[in-house]
Amino acid sequence: VPLHPFTPPPEVKPDPQARGRAEKVTGGTRLHFATQSADMNPRMMTALQTFATLMQKLPDQHINIVAYGEGRPDDPSTPRRVALSRGLAARSVLIHAGVAPTRIYVRAVGLPDENAQGAGADCVDVTRSGVVASSTQTEPPAH
Repeated sequence: VPLHPFTPPPEVKPDPQARGRAEKVTGGTRLHFATQSADMNPRMMTALQTFATLMQKLPDQHINIVAYGEGRPDDPSTPRRVALSRGLAARSVLIHAGVAPTRIYVRAVGLPDENAQGAGADCVDVTRSGVVASSTQTEPPAH
């Protein structure tokens, strides 16, 4: 069986005009996006690149990307598509920062539910395996 090298996703370019921010959460980073946008500003991308550097030191762990999107409850497709765009953009940044794509799991949730752990409709949680993102600033010990 011939093996083909992995084709990386298109590189995400920072948009200095993009409204959004990154915050540290337990086990990772939470990105806040402008409504209906997947654009990232340089600070958001730097936060993901910093997280990628940490994950390179933890090769036995994987990365969970849980993405949310704004929308109407009677139209679940639109928020899920926005969430997927955000999740794939975050994945691309991590891959281009040196994280193997086989270590990254993207889940496009769409509208947040009671399991969102404080994430708003315009958020993406990027965490290491075994951690559920929350606004708490404490870090559990690494295994």
